[in-house]
Amino acid sequence: TEVRAQLPESAQQLIERAQLRNISQETKKQYNIEEVVDKAIELLEAEKEVSTEPVDTDWTTRFFNYAGEVSNEEMQRIWSSILAGEVKKPGSFSLMTLDIVHKLSQSDAMLFQKILPFILSDQSGRYLLLTENNFIERYGITFGDIMVLEECGLIFLSETMWAYYDISDRRFNYIRNKNKLIKLTGKNSNITRIQLGVHVISRSGCELLKMLVWDTDENYILNAADYIYSKFSGVIKPAAY
Repeated sequence: TEVRAQLPESAQQLIERAQLRNISQETKKQYNIEEVVDKAIELLEAEKEVSTEPVDTDWTTRFFNYAGEVSNEEMQRIWSSILAGEVKKPGSFSLMTLDIVHKLSQSDAMLFQKILPFILSDQSGRYLLLTENNFIERYGITFGDIMVLEECGLIFLSETMWAYYDISDRRFNYIRNKNKLIKLTGKNSNITRIQLGVHVISRSGCELLKMLVWDTDENYILNAADYIYSKFSGVIKPAAY
């Protein structure tokens, strides 16, 4: 107070404005945090089982630092889903995922939501997009979309990325979405390796998609099955469930 009294009036006014701005910013951050927490509580109330294990303190510190900057309602819902998921099962979301989501714009998040109906998983636990013969582009997913998601850290982009599957009449693999499964089974006892061009969803992308809700595209999975069976018709048995 004594120091402030010795300052010129213009300097005192500058300090006061800075203090008011800081109070305003911190108030807004607190409001954003409480909105995210309230939404997370609503989600957790619907859960039957929630872990009693505490969430890592470093994780919560970074989470609330980021969540305080989010005022968009749709993005707040994403952050609240992350918080609810982490409380339900600590370790579900990495610090890297928090960093990636922090950098996402609403349009980036909507773009990721756009590709969800076309994401497949396989027996190894990978989540992927089928890129053979520009297959995914038939459904309105452009290479530009993929590049944006790669820049966001949600997908791995590589012209030489392949998924390999060893099959025989007694050894099978599968590719599936949430509702249907493409069974990859060989026609004879010889083990044959088939390969498919794919883009693989990153670890952070996988963590996010597991908390999101979307409808699958049934025609997509059936068309993917037709494509795979036609490409490997000499060695694979047709089957889709």
